[in-house]
Amino acid sequence: MSERRMKLLVGLGNPGRKYAKTRHNIGFAIIDAFVEKIGGFKFKEDFDSFFAISEIDNEKVCIAKPQTFMNLSGNSVAAIASFYKIAGVDITVVHDDIDMPLGKIKIVKGAGTGGHNGVDSIISNLGTKDFWRLKVGIGRPPEGFDPADYVLGGFNEDERKLVEKIICTGADVVRKIFESGHNAAMQKYNNSLVSI
Repeated sequence: MSERRMKLLVGLGNPGRKYAKTRHNIGFAIIDAFVEKIGGFKFKEDFDSFFAISEIDNEKVCIAKPQTFMNLSGNSVAAIASFYKIAGVDITVVHDDIDMPLGKIKIVKGAGTGGHNGVDSIISNLGTKDFWRLKVGIGRPPEGFDPADYVLGGFNEDERKLVEKIICTGADVVRKIFESGHNAAMQKYNNSLVSI
């Protein structure tokens, strides 16, 4: 009987209270909401990340929130993947996407970085882009607004209720991935737009 393959779920963001509610940290927020819904995961600091291992539907799963800042996220992800011998196909990364409207959900595998520094770092460190990603739209910055400032800024008052629903839906998408697989989650959620 072959040993069960461990899965790795990664949320991307920047560490520290200063960045907690920024657009770039929606990956962290979705991971937190998912863990709160299912329970059983207790985070500790390891692999330059907040890191936990437990089981979901009899599958061993690592969950990580790299604490290296976004552009070095791949250091943490590659260290975990190497230590636990986790293949790219068993890795799912949850992150923001500036090129999709706020609340749009898309699951992809093997896609380019779309200019996302965290994803770029993961691809560089793993040496492959053959892993799964749950992309969550945060919308484009207003005309003349620096994209770097935009992603590191918070959601405005009008967006906050919608963002709460986006985070909750993102957690449901992750749950669906572990319950039924990525393809089933894609069929249900891909290109859907969360609204209130």
